[in-house]
Amino acid sequence: MAAFDMLSDTSFAEEAAKAVDAFVGEHEYPVARAQVHGLRQIAMNQPTQITVFADHQKDRAEKRNASAQVEFWKLVHLLCIGRPPRASWSLEQAAENVMPAELKLETAAHGTKLSKEEQQERAATKKRQKQWLESWRSEHYPEFFQRFCAHYLYRLGMKGD
Repeated sequence: MAAFDMLSDTSFAEEAAKAVDAFVGEHEYPVARAQVHGLRQIAMNQPTQITVFADHQKDRAEKRNASAQVEFWKLVHLLCIGRPPRASWSLEQAAENVMPAELKLETAAHGTKLSKEEQQERAATKKRQKQWLESWRSEHYPEFFQRFCAHYLYRLGMKGD
């Protein structure tokens, strides 16, 4: 992961800025500093809970009919686990791109019967893959969201809040 750590300063900063800039270009600044600081804290202390936090904030915003806030929290969720076509980039996609080849599972052809040994090996690989992903998320989600939150706050400060 050392090679990717070096890239996080470039690709994470770039993707975070791109996401914030696109969002504020369309929705301006619906999320207050306190909420951004809350996201930052969750990212640092409980990175695997970011999607849960974002979904909770989205639900609260929906109850207040705050549509731009809803869109912000949807964006946070998509930045974590989004897939094309809804998300052109996400942390989950980034993880899959750097996942060691021995942890990637090939999709079995429909109707293929696996032997008991093959099923056990597949289950063991899934378990190792899950552990690797949890470790990756714990390390890299905070890095990305520090950049994302900092860029949002920077843009908010430029607005003259």
